[in-house]
Amino acid sequence: MAGIEETTTAAGGGTPEDEASSPLAHLLRALEAAWVQLTGGGNPDDFSTWLEQTAVIGIQGEAGSAYKYLDSLDAFLIAAIQEVEDLQHVDLAPDQLEAELTAIWRRTYAFAAGQEESRLAGIWLARGRVIKAHYPDGNQRRRIYKTSLSPRSATSLLDLIETVRAALQNGAGYTRWTPEQRFNFIREILALLSQVPSFRIASSLGLSRNFEDWPRLLRWWMAKATLPAQPAPKDITRWYDFVAQNFIYRGAWGLGSLIGLLLDGPEGDQPIRALEIGDWPRSGLPWIAFWIKELITWGTLDPVAAFLLARGDAIDRPKAEEAARAYYDSLPEDIDANDALDPRTVRDWVDSQRLPQEEPLVVRQFTIAATLVRPAAEYRESRLTVSPLEGDDGLIWADPAGYTVALSEKPGDWPNNTSFFEFELNVLETRIDSLSYLQHA
Repeated sequence: MAGIEETTTAAGGGTPEDEASSPLAHLLRALEAAWVQLTGGGNPDDFSTWLEQTAVIGIQGEAGSAYKYLDSLDAFLIAAIQEVEDLQHVDLAPDQLEAELTAIWRRTYAFAAGQEESRLAGIWLARGRVIKAHYPDGNQRRRIYKTSLSPRSATSLLDLIETVRAALQNGAGYTRWTPEQRFNFIREILALLSQVPSFRIASSLGLSRNFEDWPRLLRWWMAKATLPAQPAPKDITRWYDFVAQNFIYRGAWGLGSLIGLLLDGPEGDQPIRALEIGDWPRSGLPWIAFWIKELITWGTLDPVAAFLLARGDAIDRPKAEEAARAYYDSLPEDIDANDALDPRTVRDWVDSQRLPQEEPLVVRQFTIAATLVRPAAEYRESRLTVSPLEGDDGLIWADPAGYTVALSEKPGDWPNNTSFFEFELNVLETRIDSLSYLQHA
């Protein structure tokens, strides 16, 4: 089960240092060390008993390190079991479960942990044997797995799911709302997600450790014109760092997990196919729920502006929002507010606004006499890929490293856009060979 080890590697921020240094092994060691700190010490049997009996769901307040590590381990174990049961279409019995977990362990980097392998495997299996006892509901395990979160955060999100669903459904009239109404809607969704440990909005900004005015930074990012006082230049970097970590990263991650759950549907129902737009209406969610991640990512309250920015059809947010107004003006007056944000309608309008593509370039080849900047014998290659720079007295030819390798006159029929051409210096014959790219059909 390589995916489990890859998940731990991603969480750790890099690849294992060697075969005996894996994120999973680090997690198991850290869990054991945190347990020793929590309990003041004990023997291996005491640790095994704690692993078997401790539940992480329902812990109130900030969990200690030992519980956080156990929560992370549970996430990996649940993912392993879910993937095996999905592949085999079975509900693993206790003896099958231990056999599968042993097989998974032997395919992890942690298995190569040398003298520690037996002890680390014991931690993995001690918790793995009882994981289904702590999470007896198969549907619950599947939904935890679906969120890609640890059980504590996943459970918090599942507890909020209907509240957030109702808040999203309130956004059906988003198109006709004022900027302030739109901003308040986004703020409410992020505030709800912040109740989930993994998506909690930080309470620190720079040196401030009790920072609670995060809506002001959200307003700066998404509705800058409505902010009474703009940040001082020295504060902009700190503000953007806060936005990037708490809204663009955690917020978008939380919305992705949330939408995944909402599209999953009740047990027994056919899941909604997230990649098929035509399936979206079955979710019962308004189209703004489809757009909200893009709004936060691009820092705008307008879905059409976000689409233009994502497609590269606008250079900045003000230009995108100005262009978006033409989209709304093009809609029928009696169109439903929710239908106005159908991504297919937005896409078709954007495509219709694009200028007709230029005719493909006629393939043309030409050569230019060149002067080498040093003797030909000093060039290690006889042919070099080069790029032109226009100088006062003609063209300067540079190699990929940026060094000048040749000079030439500028031809009278020099193309306006050299990006459509590739150039090569023929050292022995002191010339530049040019050939235009074939346009993709």
